[in-house]
Amino acid sequence: MVIKYFASVYWATVTCTTVGYGDITPTNMYEIWWAMVIMGFGVGVFSLFLSDMASQFADILNKTNL
Repeated sequence: MVIKYFASVYWATVTCTTVGYGDITPTNMYEIWWAMVIMGFGVGVFSLFLSDMASQFADILNKTNL
């Protein structure tokens, strides 16, 4: 029962983060947990990078329009 829960949460995480299923997949609960942690960390770092770039572009546009 717990394995089915982790598998469904893993599927939702992979789908929502648009990582994709790939050829190599986790096979036990420990690997599934680590894969979800790594996906969450990757999405967080990517969104931090994009928000920083958007902020810099907004500052550049505000300086040039003055």
